[in-house]
Order: sequence, then C-alpha cells, then structure tokens
Amino acid sequence: MSQAASPPEQWQQVPLLSEDTQTTALPGRAGGPDSARLEIDGTVYDQVPETGFGMLIAWLAGSGRLVRMPDREPQSVTITAVTATGTASYRVPRTSTDQEVIDEGIEDYLTAADIPNPPRGHRWYQSLPEGHGTLDDAYAHINAALRSAAPDNAATHPRDIARLLTDIVTTLYRQ
Repeated sequence: MSQAASPPEQWQQVPLLSEDTQTTALPGRAGGPDSARLEIDGTVYDQVPETGFGMLIAWLAGSGRLVRMPDREPQSVTITAVTATGTASYRVPRTSTDQEVIDEGIEDYLTAADIPNPPRGHRWYQSLPEGHGTLDDAYAHINAALRSAAPDNAATHPRDIARLLTDIVTTLYRQ
C-alpha cells in the first residue's frame, strides 16, 4: 500500500479488503477489547480502536496508511459489576444496540472535529509508524506529544484536538 501523506477526501478512498483476509488476534489492554493485526506486502496494520479519537488519528494518518474490511466478526463487550463485596467482569456478545451507540459516539466526535463520518460496518486497520511495534505504542507517543502541545489540557474540544494532532501524526509517520 502506498503511504499517502494527507487525509483522504472521503473514507471510501480507503482500500476495501475481502472479508476473508487473514488477521492475527492481539490481546487487548486489561479490561479493553481484543484487537487484530494483518500484514499486506510486508506492511503491518493494527486494528483501529472503535473510538472517535482512534478514528480521528486514522483519518489524519491518511488513506495510504489505512485499509478496511467488512465487519462480520462477532464482537463482545465487557461488563463490570461493582458490588459491596468487590467487582466481577464478564464478556457478553455485542448487540446491534451496542454497535449503534459506538457508531454514534464516533460520528459525534468526528463531526465535532469537522471530519466526515466513516461508513459503518467496517473494521479499520492502520499501518504502524516506523519504530512502533503496536498501534498502542504509537498512541502512547501521540498522547505524550498531545500533552506537551497542550500542557494545561487547553485542547478539549475535538476540533482543537484535531488541529494539534495534524502535526503530531504527520511527524510520527515521518520518523
């Protein structure tokens, strides 16, 4: 895949892979969702988290650093119950209502950042920047740079965060 330096004009420009493209499961963060990885022509891609912030970073990385697949895999959510005697967590299948809430949250965040909404029903994968073994590693770098750029948490609106992230993500992929 080519390494475009600017965001796509439309999400539909992101290459669409076959749903039978092989992925490798990656363990999620403690209490977080599992993730997946795929490799195409020597380029490693990690699954983008289903959050507005994650999709904003994906958009800013550019279509040459993204691929998408139809989302046909069963998903789950983690439920944590807090009681007087402690906490218990368990996983249950994600419902269509759960997915609707996730999609609406992403769309609300991106709209506030003046970014078009991605088409629903896809899993999105982002190539790893040089020197980063996982997308989580890249996010740690991005979050540190964001804290440095806005040390007093002055950037809280998605539009302000998007302005700061533009340079951060561009620099990350140039390293």
